Amino acid sequence: MKFKFIHLLFCLIIFGCSNQSKLDYALNLAGENRYELEKVLKYYKIRLEDSLKYKAAVFLIENMPGHYSFVGSSIDDYCQKVNMIIDSNLEDITKKRSIIELSKTFDQKNTSKCYDIETVKGDDLIKHIDYMVDLWLNGNHASHLSFQSFCEDLLPYRAMHEIIDMNIDSLKSMFEHKLQTEYDLIDEYSHSCYWATIYVNENIKQDLGCLYDQRIAPLGRLSTLARCRWGSCIEFAVLGVHIMRSKGIPSNIDYTLEYPFRDVTHYWNSVSSRSNKRFKYITGDVMPGERHLDDDIMAKVYRISYELNVESLEMLSVEEETPDIFRDVLHIKDVTNEYVYTSDVHIQIDEKYRKGKKILYLAVFNSGQWYPIDRTRIKNNKACFKNMGREVVYLPVYYHMQKIIPCGKPFLLDAKGSITHFDALSRQIDSAILTRKYPLSERIYSYVKESVGAKIEASNDPNFSNSIVAASIDKWQITPQTIPITLKSKYKYWRYLSAPDGYCSIGDISFINESQKAIIGEIISNESQETVYRAFDNDVLTYYRSKYPSEGWIGMKFAEPVIVSKIILTPRNDDNNIRINDRYELFYWDNDTWNTLGMQTASTNKLIYNNVPAGTLLLLKDHSRGNEERIFTYKNKKQIWW
Repeated sequence: MKFKFIHLLFCLIIFGCSNQSKLDYALNLAGENRYELEKVLKYYKIRLEDSLKYKAAVFLIENMPGHYSFVGSSIDDYCQKVNMIIDSNLEDITKKRSIIELSKTFDQKNTSKCYDIETVKGDDLIKHIDYMVDLWLNGNHASHLSFQSFCEDLLPYRAMHEIIDMNIDSLKSMFEHKLQTEYDLIDEYSHSCYWATIYVNENIKQDLGCLYDQRIAPLGRLSTLARCRWGSCIEFAVLGVHIMRSKGIPSNIDYTLEYPFRDVTHYWNSVSSRSNKRFKYITGDVMPGERHLDDDIMAKVYRISYELNVESLEMLSVEEETPDIFRDVLHIKDVTNEYVYTSDVHIQIDEKYRKGKKILYLAVFNSGQWYPIDRTRIKNNKACFKNMGREVVYLPVYYHMQKIIPCGKPFLLDAKGSITHFDALSRQIDSAILTRKYPLSERIYSYVKESVGAKIEASNDPNFSNSIVAASIDKWQITPQTIPITLKSKYKYWRYLSAPDGYCSIGDISFINESQKAIIGEIISNESQETVYRAFDNDVLTYYRSKYPSEGWIGMKFAEPVIVSKIILTPRNDDNNIRINDRYELFYWDNDTWNTLGMQTASTNKLIYNNVPAGTLLLLKDHSRGNEERIFTYKNKKQIWW
């Protein structure tokens, strides 16, 4: 079945071009599988007591077109090999590396779509509906839901495009033990899906131990997902929905396409509680109520929905090029205003920009380019975007010949909902002093601070029983820090001793002799991790971190006792500071493109640019290394990131 054909038929329904109902069209699209779906409808229609189940069946069937799984021998082979790795006696770190290497060989292009409307069996659907309606009406966690909320948050049999090869009984029995013991003993929690989610998610965290790694290719099969502790946020979000719903906990997947302040797309779960609030959680990791996405700036947040999105269908009826990211959005719901303050954005389009286009997009800047995150139809050279997140810089664009084309000036939608356009002005600022090309995140800051309180020790005893403190780290510094050593005696053993609760976290360390040359010895440590070499590999993006909070240490044993004149210490960081000898180029946005302000080779950890146009967006590129970069403005001698 061609997906485009499904789009066309349902557009006819929505726009009133046919007298047939959504249900009739779904049944027609089922082809030879129509018998299986009609069997479900007949089964419930003849029983008066099953009227709610009949309505549930109608909801599932009429919204079934467009739902599918990716199938194929490549997926079967990939999941089989992943299962073999999981079942092996290899250490976890070796299992993870093996799966990552296996992921490199997996090609999703060698798969096909298997549409639910053509393959779902009637008996399976009846069993699912019976089970879910019973959980809704008689269970402890979903009785607060209206019928519509039940259909959205609990009833659906799939989350995204996973192969559902586990029955509901198998799913319900998984990660159940704490829910059956501690939770059931506390009367106060007996009807709380908030606390039920916490208990189940603690079980997942304890039993599976989800470890997030975006390098692992999508696993595809639900049964493999439920066994593999490594995967992406999408994979674990899918697993979380199936596990929670099997226990009667109403759960969904929410996501943001592109964060407007860091280069990432992110998926997470949300649960609909009886207090009329939605709580976020990360499957096997972050519990409801724990800090996650709190006060994060987001341009758009969508919820994966089983129900067909009418607005998406309308957009698909327009015969116009569509970016890949908007080609499979039949089943999403805009929930941005559940997470952040929003405003509607009205744009007047200059006819010279439009070039006959019918759809306008709003884009945010990520990973060095503009990415569309919302779209709307153009009417009388005007466009209205609903519920846009505030404190975000947007660029209106259209899509032409597989490229994003600017269609106006970038603008800031500020915290109060006001709009300020960015435009290169004739006036100049004297200079801009730049220290980074990417904003410093709380995560990186926490790593950098871990070095405060650490010590450099020297000894001629391999056990450091008579060690001397050669230096102490009393301040944090994200750039390489030169620590002078005043000891004049020679020592054979030198080490970096962790600060309290610092986990001996370190990006790179070099011992420098009196001739100002780095001296190399044998790496020593109080643990046998194979990652100890990372502290000495001259790569700040690799790092060493001990399993001990406070007692960890790492250092070098030299062939002979040596005098160390200084130590160069680089904390674990993101390598987005200005690096000496790297080649940089600063750009400003004007006339729908980036314009250069020249290239510089950094001689210090700061760059100085003169005559930077005021009132416009800036972008700093490192041509020597790295790919993380973000737009910013410069005001009051400070880089302000967007």
